[in-house]
Amino acid sequence: MGLLKRRRTSLALFGIGAALLVGAVVAANYTPRVAMLSSGDGGVGGTPSPPGAADSSLLTCGDSDSELTSYPDRGIALPEIPLPADERHPRLDFVESDLPAIRDRVTGKAADPHRLYARNWQKILADVTNGEFEGDHPDDIGSRRAKAYAFAFAVTGNPGYRDQALSALASAFRDFDADDAYIAAQLTNYTQAYDYLAGGAGDADLSEARASIKRGAAWLADWLNGEQPHGSNPRPHNHRSKAALALGLWALGFSADPAARDWLRLAVDQVNTVYRYMFTRDGVYLDGYAYYWTYQIFQVVPFLYAARNAAGVDAFGVMRPVFEWMVRDSGPQGWLMNVEDSWVKTAWTAVVAGAYRATETKLSGTAKLGNVLQWRFFAQDWAATRYPDNWTGASNQVYLWPDEIVHIDQDIAEVAPDADGFDFYDRGGNTTVMRSDWRYGDRATRWVMFYGAPQSNNHDHCDVMQVLLNAENTVLLNDSGYGPKRFSERSAWTPPDRHNVVTMDGAGVRDVFANTVNLAGAAADYSEKLAYYDQTVAGEPGTKSWRRGVLFPAHDYVVVADSLRSPQQQEWTSYLRARGAFAQQGPVAVWTTPDNVFGDSAKLYALTLPAGGQESVGSGWSNLFGAKKEAPDTEATTYLRVQQRAADAQFLSLAVPRAASAAPPVFADLSQPGALAATVAYDGHTDTVLKQVEGTERTAGGLTTDGHLGWARQAGDALTAWHLVEGTRLGYGGRVYATVSERLSLTADLTAEHPVVDVAARSGQEYVLSVAGQHAAATFEGVAVAGESDGEMTSFRLTGPGRLVLGATGPASPSPSTAPTASPDPAASPTPAA
Repeated sequence: MGLLKRRRTSLALFGIGAALLVGAVVAANYTPRVAMLSSGDGGVGGTPSPPGAADSSLLTCGDSDSELTSYPDRGIALPEIPLPADERHPRLDFVESDLPAIRDRVTGKAADPHRLYARNWQKILADVTNGEFEGDHPDDIGSRRAKAYAFAFAVTGNPGYRDQALSALASAFRDFDADDAYIAAQLTNYTQAYDYLAGGAGDADLSEARASIKRGAAWLADWLNGEQPHGSNPRPHNHRSKAALALGLWALGFSADPAARDWLRLAVDQVNTVYRYMFTRDGVYLDGYAYYWTYQIFQVVPFLYAARNAAGVDAFGVMRPVFEWMVRDSGPQGWLMNVEDSWVKTAWTAVVAGAYRATETKLSGTAKLGNVLQWRFFAQDWAATRYPDNWTGASNQVYLWPDEIVHIDQDIAEVAPDADGFDFYDRGGNTTVMRSDWRYGDRATRWVMFYGAPQSNNHDHCDVMQVLLNAENTVLLNDSGYGPKRFSERSAWTPPDRHNVVTMDGAGVRDVFANTVNLAGAAADYSEKLAYYDQTVAGEPGTKSWRRGVLFPAHDYVVVADSLRSPQQQEWTSYLRARGAFAQQGPVAVWTTPDNVFGDSAKLYALTLPAGGQESVGSGWSNLFGAKKEAPDTEATTYLRVQQRAADAQFLSLAVPRAASAAPPVFADLSQPGALAATVAYDGHTDTVLKQVEGTERTAGGLTTDGHLGWARQAGDALTAWHLVEGTRLGYGGRVYATVSERLSLTADLTAEHPVVDVAARSGQEYVLSVAGQHAAATFEGVAVAGESDGEMTSFRLTGPGRLVLGATGPASPSPSTAPTASPDPAASPTPAA
């Protein structure tokens, strides 16, 4: 296995051009309906735009209040959901035939390895025994009371519980809370409670309960229609979808009511106006990331089950990318991170695992999506996200103990993903996630997020192209978070200098313009994105550019390479923010994280080049979770700031995580005019990195390359791995290891029995790749290829992207060539071809 962490699979991904604001890097068979945003003053709510209708103005980063005249369809839409032909109960979360299994769960007859059923049922019994429910408004208390007693009645048949539930239901919405989101959560509770008991209520009079609950539904319908005098539906964001989901659930539950048909149609339409805009096609949520997704997932889940159970419509299919996103983005401790207006959040995925128990997923070649969702929920650290008591953002309204008993089936096996650790969101999400493995709670696991999600007009931050790093079972390079005061003071947390980005005269970029290279290798991963500071129209480049490449060498640490260009001099400032106590050891910055709820004590060592210039440190805050400006909710942090004033500039940062007790890495600055370079040595190997803009042949230490970025690892006397970005030549120690006839990106692992070279190239692109040594046999993408050797190098004529395995044998190449497809040349156009 050598010194490198071997991956189960390693698929070369390729340089990709993108039409962005929707962040759309598209597959060959996928074209976004609308790739532009519009801006300006619009009518109440805004509407989805037909293809080509929206203007192409870009939003300013950090936006949270712009009204758009039309909203692009770049995301997800629920299918049409008809009104059920008749009204029956229970039928939303479960049906009558499910009750024996539910009773087995609460009585201990069903498998309960995590003691979840026992914990939740004990909580419900305690609540219905003492009759005490918390909340700020009578409907907070009343809706939770109704749901607890109604579920207890459904399970036990105790008429006392039924009477208590009916009393609470009859008292619903005698006046109204001040916030539409609270009313939506309360209506969801009341609707579920009514459904739990109505079927077994016997001759009890339900008319008063129905009328009381309908008052809340009518309030939300008026709000969605812009007719609520106490506040009206503003635009497509999370408040609208929460209100619509609650109204839709009411309509499915009270389908015999004369208003149900129109209100169900209104609800689905309003949800879709939000989800088409605030999701990408690949499920990334753009309205405050995990915070505001978690703030509505407890309404999404019952609505999806109700649509299936009552209306016969499976809406889980269209929502699958969203639940996959919750796994794909999750860090090693299981959470979704505090990106945008967000805190770290629980991945509440097991509640839908049953709906996906037979669904295939790219996350695993051996298990179903349901298995992966089950694993992610139980394989996470719940303490940091305050699960199960205070994790949703609606702690005064939600009552989810019954939902988990009903929907979490602990007979579903928990299976970790086995997909490759390199994950690029190619249907609009634009983010690249790189991880060493899928282990949970392992100090050796590394996770890197290279954030590229498109902007929205709500809860956005100036964080495009920032880099986050979790390692050593803790959070290291991190986002500033939402802030303890949340929305009221978000302006202090949204600017670009609160994130790991590069600013131009203090400004950040608006959106990723193109994904120029994506390469997943056996020895290293690499992702590169391009953005413009002065781009104002989607799809049209500006003149002041930032190209950032993120290298994940040996899947162990991070190299961040930045190239900046402008027609005139600018003030370029690079920010590197990490958690923990800060110290400077010569040119090396060191952060030591505390041992607390967010992870173990660890160290991060970082060298940022060019050194000796305008370097400084600044102090700030990191809000991972919670409303207190004190540890551990909000931690004081120190960040590194490096500035250059020039027309063109470049930065290079090496960030190496280590256990707190481990020996520190040893850095050496090898920079020279026109190039930034360094070595870092630890654990018996020495890595060399060289970055340049021009692409001329240069040497730093033992590494020689004409690539824009080169990396090599030496262990003892042997070269074990190398990486070349947009170059034609790489050598080490005076020996040439690779030449290629076109400027390409390559990475090699030389430690295996059959050395591997992964190549990023355009589909159909022909080139000659020469590698060191004599290799009588080789395969490219599993097909045998013949090489020509001159005694020192072996040359292969190849086409397109793929993996070259030296010394391997395989079937003969078919004719004509069937090279795998890739995206078009990113230099040709920002708009992908179909």
